Amino acid sequence: MSSAKPKLNPATFPRPPTCERTPRHLQVKWGDQIIADTKDAYWVLETYHPPTYYLPPLSMKIPLEKNTRNSFCEWKGIASYYDLKNPSNGEVVKSRVWSYDDPSGRFKDIKDYLSFYAGPWDCFVDGEKVVPQPGDFYGGWNPTKTWRYSATANPPKKAPQKRKPRKAKVNHFMRLPAELRNNIYELVLVDNTKPQQIRHSKRKDPALLRTCRQIRLEARAIYYCLNEFSLIVSVDKLELLRLWLQYIKLTCGKIRGNLCVRNCSLEDMGKLFPLVQIAYEGMDVQNVAPDYQSGSEMIILLQGLASIGPRARREKWDMKRIEIEFDNDMLAAVQADLFRAVAMEGKSVGEPIDETTRPTGIEHLDEQFFQAAREDSPEVNHEHGRRHTSGWTIVN
Repeated sequence: MSSAKPKLNPATFPRPPTCERTPRHLQVKWGDQIIADTKDAYWVLETYHPPTYYLPPLSMKIPLEKNTRNSFCEWKGIASYYDLKNPSNGEVVKSRVWSYDDPSGRFKDIKDYLSFYAGPWDCFVDGEKVVPQPGDFYGGWNPTKTWRYSATANPPKKAPQKRKPRKAKVNHFMRLPAELRNNIYELVLVDNTKPQQIRHSKRKDPALLRTCRQIRLEARAIYYCLNEFSLIVSVDKLELLRLWLQYIKLTCGKIRGNLCVRNCSLEDMGKLFPLVQIAYEGMDVQNVAPDYQSGSEMIILLQGLASIGPRARREKWDMKRIEIEFDNDMLAAVQADLFRAVAMEGKSVGEPIDETTRPTGIEHLDEQFFQAAREDSPEVNHEHGRRHTSGWTIVN
């Protein structure tokens, strides 16, 4: 008797997803050519999704070319995409292969491993051709013979039971005219007296936006577009902030407000390019400043970088021109007399300053903005017993 492999049941897959090594034989064929072949891969299993396979780079038979596209996964981090050229006819397929340069948490094992969408080439698992997962967002491989969607293959038929008709629940709020609902959203969510502070920890929308999906869709743009925000972020999380602001821009519109960059020093200047991108495409930055742990020279640098974005929009620069301007500002900062003078005196660039005196050049920012920046420092968080995770949280 031949032992048939057990059918995969996506209802039993975990969430959060798990990453495991799989001994299955994976092949990717493009016409008559095999472009990838391995028995040493990983698969990622997530509830109600077909498996996503990650192949080692050495399994590739033809070269890949990395492009500029990126996407963000809440479990694995930032993904990079590749273009693939068919050696037989020269056809180039873009962004159908991806990998994670620095995956997070339990997915460290798939660093630089490659995952393929199941098309336009053919993908095989143990010799069985798979079909693509529906849609163009997920890249799961859906086997045709070893797959089922229910916990039981042939559930027994039950005799129909008579049930009492349920009374439909009436939501009186949603029966109000849309114009009146918008006025209520504005009264509850918009505060013109002070900026809404958002700091680096787990992001949490106001309670009204978490009541139901329809209210969230109707009121989210009102909250993010009509309020002014004070965003507090460490220099290491600027790229995550840029991706989050890009998502808010696509779903709601640009937000406006102040930006405080924490833990920024001369050694971290190379990590400041997302700040230029934020000012260019993600946020209407009115003021930008470091926290109290940085000196006044960092204020001049941050404000100069933030000014590149509006200038690039006005003069319609491309991204290459923006990168050149960023490099010029970085070079000027390194060569500045101010940095050389600090180094000659034997002081560090990020030397703490007296908190009783505000750094020059940012007197127009409100005290609550800097108070929140001080409260978000690791020392204050330790005193108050707070623990933060990645994301963004509204604190008032």
